[in-house]
Amino acid sequence: VTPLLSPTFLSNLSLVYSVDRFNVTLEGRYVGESYLDNPNTLKLPAYTIFDATVNLPVADVALLSFQINNIFDKLYFTSGYAQDSKPYFFVQAKRNFFATLHINL
Repeated sequence: VTPLLSPTFLSNLSLVYSVDRFNVTLEGRYVGESYLDNPNTLKLPAYTIFDATVNLPVADVALLSFQINNIFDKLYFTSGYAQDSKPYFFVQAKRNFFATLHINL
């Protein structure tokens, strides 16, 4: 019996391109399938998602970061539960964006 919500395989990969303080990062994450019930009959599906970050220097004292999560807008679930032999999943965020300004004082 496989423990509940324990993926069969996990993998992370990051690629970074940097020049001075400018850099671009591409990250990929794979999470294998896992089970939602003790008899191991209901599965939480595997998923792969990609994120990216760009860091741009602003003057000598600041860094502007842009991040995009779930680049390909994949529908995926990181958890769930089983009730009355039916699976229920917790849907994760669609594609989303962040901008951050880092200021060195």
